Amino acid sequence: MLSQLKSPLLALLGRQLAYRIGRALYLGARGDIPNDMTRNGETLVQRCVLQALAQSGPSASSLVAFDVGANIGDWSLSLIELARQAGRQDHLILHAFEPVPSTHRTLRGRLPQGAAWLHLHEQAMSASSGTANIYVAADNAGTNSLHSGGSEGDRQATTIRLTSGAEFCVAEGVQHVHLFKCDTEGHDMEVIRGARPLLVEGRVSVLQFEYNHRWIFSRNSLHDVFLAVSGLPYSVCKLQGEEVLEFDRWHPELDKFFEGNYLLVHRDARAWLPIRTAAFDRYNTLTTH
Repeated sequence: MLSQLKSPLLALLGRQLAYRIGRALYLGARGDIPNDMTRNGETLVQRCVLQALAQSGPSASSLVAFDVGANIGDWSLSLIELARQAGRQDHLILHAFEPVPSTHRTLRGRLPQGAAWLHLHEQAMSASSGTANIYVAADNAGTNSLHSGGSEGDRQATTIRLTSGAEFCVAEGVQHVHLFKCDTEGHDMEVIRGARPLLVEGRVSVLQFEYNHRWIFSRNSLHDVFLAVSGLPYSVCKLQGEEVLEFDRWHPELDKFFEGNYLLVHRDARAWLPIRTAAFDRYNTLTTH
């Protein structure tokens, strides 16, 4: 039936319009929603983790959060405001990482001055410590990337310092990270590799990372994420606005490089989030229950 309708529809709509409509329907069915943190589930995760820690009692009263790839601080500001609204701002320990000097200055100017619970770091995270070039498209650009193909516009290479999640936690004496957010324009898998020793020890509750076409330039995929946590007490999840989809295995349909945010959720933190299990059926169609 669909094959019989295809040619008349193409003739009626034209290839370009038909493509746009088809792509919009496909993205909607997959749950690939616009990457706006007020609607894509990022603030949902912040609220859920804040609420879970607040209900855990004095032994877990402080929420330790990492904002890796903080840019100008929108994610950090959202978490700070939600903590303030919940009366939990003084129970927050926030480490924000932004390696580009000009962007770091903007970040410092936007976040609260002198707060004992706020720590700003002019460095990037990766699989190990050292230095690297970051390709800067513009001051405060959200697409500055450690991969030369992953930054749009004219690019200027700037040398920055690198650390890994595991090395940083040793150096700073961080025992547990409740919410580890990573948005590094294609470098996210390297950040996950650098944090893997923490995952092996169960020292991260929720690790959020961005996935998009820039992963191609770093030669990584979601398949690598599933491999990295194989055998560990973490599930791979996808943010969906007001819910979270949990996948128990990788499927080729996942690696389409459409922009979205994903989570690694420790089994002890699974109850914190509104999770539904998801899979792809034999027709390669997303199903949830």
